[in-house]
Amino acid sequence: MYDKRTVRKTRMARILIKIYKSQFMKRQKAVKSIIFIMISTIFFVILSCEKGQSDGFKKLQGEWVSTDLVDTIVFSTDHDFLKNFAISKDHFTYSVKDDSMLIQYDGFLKILILPSEHYYELNGNNLTIDVRNCYGFRNLRLKFTKQ
Repeated sequence: MYDKRTVRKTRMARILIKIYKSQFMKRQKAVKSIIFIMISTIFFVILSCEKGQSDGFKKLQGEWVSTDLVDTIVFSTDHDFLKNFAISKDHFTYSVKDDSMLIQYDGFLKILILPSEHYYELNGNNLTIDVRNCYGFRNLRLKFTKQ
């Protein structure tokens, strides 16, 4: 009925189709796994992002003047503030964690100053920041009053 050559070709074709299908299915599973991982990662990143401004910023927001009237700082967003210098104001970034504030100079001089951590205390309209060894500040513990 069929010669041996035709039977061999048919068997070979069936074997190749099975191999192709199995490889295709493996690739499809891998692609689905990668997509699942990517979507899960994006989902968790979005959920972990802080929504809105923090309570700490709401309390800090505004202009603060040192009790000796030398320094003025203005918390304008939940991650940066401006500090007065002789003629202009200079930019600093900050983040608050518990009772410490991480401060980094990011001003007009465009020099690299590593961030430094400083104790702070907020009681109503009084703010105390220990800015010893903080670039751009006098080397002492400053007390501010909210304006």
